[in-house]
Order: sequence, then structure tokens, then C-alpha cells
Amino acid sequence: MRVFCTGISGTGATEHIKKVVQYGHSKGEEITMFNVGQEVIKFSKECGAPITPTGVLDLNKSALRYLTGGAYKEIARQIGECKHCIIDGHLNFRWRGTMIDAATQDIVKSLEPEMYVTLMDLVRPIAKRLENDTKQWRYEFEKGNLTLANILDWQKVEVQTTSQWAAAHKKPMYVLPTNDSADSLFKITTCKKVEVAYISFPISHIRNDPESQQKIDQFVTELRRFKDLAIISPRALMLPENPSEIENQYTVMQDLEWFVEKSTERIFVYFPKKVYSRGVDHESIRAKESCKDVWFIAPPEMDDPFTNSTIHQRFYSSEECIEKMLESGMEREP
Repeated sequence: MRVFCTGISGTGATEHIKKVVQYGHSKGEEITMFNVGQEVIKFSKECGAPITPTGVLDLNKSALRYLTGGAYKEIARQIGECKHCIIDGHLNFRWRGTMIDAATQDIVKSLEPEMYVTLMDLVRPIAKRLENDTKQWRYEFEKGNLTLANILDWQKVEVQTTSQWAAAHKKPMYVLPTNDSADSLFKITTCKKVEVAYISFPISHIRNDPESQQKIDQFVTELRRFKDLAIISPRALMLPENPSEIENQYTVMQDLEWFVEKSTERIFVYFPKKVYSRGVDHESIRAKESCKDVWFIAPPEMDDPFTNSTIHQRFYSSEECIEKMLESGMEREP
């Protein structure tokens, strides 16, 4: 499978892809990684006009477009020999207070990707990585060109652009957190018929409940054992205890639009105990209205007609749900 991965600077996308490559090696699958930025710098040296990571975004548009084109041509030359590969690139940069295009549709399409993935993270870890990058991004913080709000907007533009290009090229597109397991991107890259699913659970109500957290983590581990099932877990995106209003709003948007509506075929709604969660309600309703399969796992006392009207399958334990999946013929690792 040929996967084109996008993501803004600071998400930790390159590190995550490297983990996927290593994870694939442990599973006996070879995944080749191509980093567009590294290829741009390499091509500039071959042209006799070496550039640096600090100065590359200050090049005039023609020079940057020429170097980017050379990098993509080199990747295209090598890519045909790869059984599985991930291209690590960007579609947009936020630099000197404005947005810069990093590629064109035609140049990305020339690589003939079979899938598109945007890797993302919460805004505070992104900001910390960028601010600690003394070679390139700290200047933007010192000048006030990067704030939490415009980092979030930058990430939203990256997701939207990737989604639009994937739709134009008639290819599937997924949004994945970099802080999640490497298992999901590995399966998307190597499985011919992968199903991507989201697990919904009452995050706020389990923050100080280790027993419920353990049950959720165990259920996610059991789901990941299924060979063709890639899981997106919001446990990878736990907000700090005192998030800002814009962080809260983006959490709602990313969970409902990017994960539930855009990236998944099914969601597992899991309540390890009886609690009420408006967020989980919203996710299950959005999933049902987006033609996603909704599997609901909760104690018997949470059985009511309004809940049942928004779900497709009802289970009273995680073990019952797993058994149903096995009966349906889904294979899993030992």
C-alpha cells in the first residue's frame, strides 16, 4: 500500500511514522519511509545550492517549487520498488504570520498514493515541540507569529486540504493521532481491506477512576488484536485539566468531524460503568446519522429506548462484543 501522510510541523508525525516502520519490522512487514523535507534538502545540495531547515521557507516561491518538484521526482523514481511505503510530507506551512503552500495536487497525485492520512496532535504538545525547535520555529514564537489559536487553524487547514485532495483523487482519507499506537497506521499501510473504527467512552468521568481506565485500555487492547481492524482512541488526546475554550471547541470538532464522520466505518461506544456523558451521546448520534455502524457496550441499567434508537448492536459486556466479532469471522492474533 502507498500512503501519503500529511501533518503540520510539530505534530511528531515523522517520529510516529518511524515507529510504524519499526513496528512493521517486528511483524515481518517491510515499510519504506520517504521524507519530503529531507529529499528537498538533498536535492538542493545536488543542484549546488544547499539550503538549511532554517532558511528553506524564506526561499522565493519559484525556487521552493523547483526544489520541491525535484524531491517528488526522486521519490517517484524509487517508490515503484516498494511493497508498502509511507510518504511523510506537508501541504501547508504557517510562516512569518501567513500560510504557505507546500505542494500542489498534481505533484502529490504523481506519486499515485492509494490512501491519504493526516497525523495530528493536541495543540499544547505541538506548540511545545515547535518552541523547542531552535533551528526553525522558535523565531516564530518570539515574534508572536504562532499562537495556540493559529496553530489549531493551521492544523485544520492541513486536514481540510488533505481531505479535499483525497476526494478529488477518489481515495480514502483518515485522521490519526500521533500519540496513539503505531498499530493503526501500520494496518492502514499493510492490510488490503482495513476497517478503521473509533472507540467512544466517557472521558471526563474516568479521569480519576483507575479501574474504569483499566477496563477501557483492556478493551482497546483486545480490539487491536483483530488483524484488519485499526482503532482510533481518544485516550491519545486527553485534554489538560483546565483547557481553554478554543481547546474544548476543537476537541468537539475533531472527535465528531475528523474521527467519527470522516475516518471511521464503525464506532464502539463503551461504558465500563453507569454514567451519563453528553459527549458520548453526540458521538453515537453523529455516527448513526453518518451511516456508521454503532456498537454499544454498557451495563443493563443503561438500557433505554432513546439509547437503543441510536445504535445498531447492543452488548452488556466487552467480552460479549468480542465474542460477536469472532463469530462474524473476524480474525485476530493470539
